[in-house]
This record gives sequence, C-alpha cells and structure tokens, in this order.
Amino acid sequence: MVTQRESLIELDGISWGAIFAGALAAAALTIILSVLGSGLGMAIVSPWSTAGVSATTFGISAILWLSITQIAASGMGGFLAGRLRVRWEGLHSDEVYFRDTAHGFLTWAIALVVTVSLFASVLG
Repeated sequence: MVTQRESLIELDGISWGAIFAGALAAAALTIILSVLGSGLGMAIVSPWSTAGVSATTFGISAILWLSITQIAASGMGGFLAGRLRVRWEGLHSDEVYFRDTAHGFLTWAIALVVTVSLFASVLG
C-alpha cells in the first residue's frame, strides 16, 4: 500500500533529501581539498626570491587545483544525489536521465552557495 507521503514524493519528481545529502558531501569535499591545496601552496612558496616556484607557476597550479577540486566535489555530490534518489517506476530512460541530471545540478548549486557562504563568513 502506498502512503500519502510516498505518492507525493513520486509526483514531486525531486528527492530533496538526496540533493541536500549530495550538496553537504560536495561542500565538505570542497573544503577539505581547499585546505589541502592551501597547505600544498604554502609548501611550494618561499620567502626568498631565488627559491621556490615562480608567480606564474603558482598561479597556474592554483587555478588547476581549484578546477580539479570543483570537478571532483561536484561529481561526487551529484553521483551521491543520483544514487540516493527515490526510484521512479514506469518512466522513459530519457526522463530518468533528465531527472538525475537535474538532481546533480541542484546538488551543485546548493553546495556552491553553502561553500561560498562559509568562505565569505571566514573572510569577513
């Protein structure tokens, strides 16, 4: 027997619990990898002008690290949201693919807002 709550979840088409779980995991991974990247960045910079890496190398490395961090965290959060979602019965595979993509996008958006808010509060 289907309860009223289960029928609302199926009609809604969005599993908010899965989205928030994926967003939380993505935000946590972003923070962990950002802290790790900061430590690695401090390790390669030297206060002496004749030692360490150049500013160009440091800048390119930082951009690459932040890009990889965002790709890994967003991918992991979206994957988690897709795996935790409510299973939809009787839908065409294109519709399931679209809904999984929407779950991943919403996960990324919420994780981005959470991460930016946290970093902004730390800087303030």
